[in-house]
This record gives sequence, structure tokens and C-alpha cells, in this order.
Amino acid sequence: MGRPLETYIYFSRYEVYQNDHTKEYVYQDGNEWVESPVPPAAVTEAKLQASPSVVLSLRDGPDKSHAKARKEYPPAPETKPTLVVSMP
Repeated sequence: MGRPLETYIYFSRYEVYQNDHTKEYVYQDGNEWVESPVPPAAVTEAKLQASPSVVLSLRDGPDKSHAKARKEYPPAPETKPTLVVSMP
């Protein structure tokens, strides 16, 4: 039967997961998967919360399910505000 289902919020732009129960973040650092109470140093919690996300129920955890999640929810590039100038 394996592990029980766990719910994660997947922030696809940054490829970061947050365990919905423990609130810990799970992400890759090089070749290693890290579980941490804080997001990766390059991303603030505010940026994560403002970015696209999807709720996933995973039995095998992010480390084993990431390839499928990344394929289904590819990272979208961060968009910058567009300046519109009106010329008379």
C-alpha cells in the first residue's frame, strides 16, 4: 500500500513544495532534496504566496513525484510589469 497521501502546495514557478500539514518547504538544492521551515534563500515567502500554485496529493513525496509535477505544471517565467507610454 505504501505511504499515506500527503497534501502539498506546489509553487511551480520556483519548483518549491509546501507540506500543507507541517508547513515545511521541500525543494531541490543541487542534487539533494531539502526539507526546511523556510523557503530557499533566493525566494521570499511573499513571492511564493503571490506566484502560481496548485494543490497536489502525493503518496511518494515531492522527491519521487517532481518529474510528473514539473511536466504537468511547468515553471512559468516571472513576468515584469509592462510600461505603456502614450505619445501625443
